[in-house]
Amino acid sequence: DGYASVLADPVHIDYRPFDPRLDITIAPREWAALVAHNVSEYDGTLHTNSNHVHTIAGDRASCRTHVQGAHFLTVDGVQLECTIYGHYTFELRRHGDSWLIEKVTLDITGRRGDPR
Repeated sequence: DGYASVLADPVHIDYRPFDPRLDITIAPREWAALVAHNVSEYDGTLHTNSNHVHTIAGDRASCRTHVQGAHFLTVDGVQLECTIYGHYTFELRRHGDSWLIEKVTLDITGRRGDPR
């Protein structure tokens, strides 16, 4: 429930620079399960977000962050690494005393390593 609990129902995910099929509107629990499944395919991942810029206008907000996502995978005994660099943009709305993410957009500015 952790990740899904901060997502609006439904949530719009736009990760087309990563995968052209990932421009979807989906239930929060479905998206969280898909992310958990995909991450479990790797030996490990590390996603670092920094330089958050927040803009709040009434009950709406946006947040843009820099992201570095490192992905580690062993194939035929060889450890591969691919790091993706870019930005996440989150669009949020106030829900009571908290905020829910309505849309997440990923923009990729660079990649390093083996993208398998």
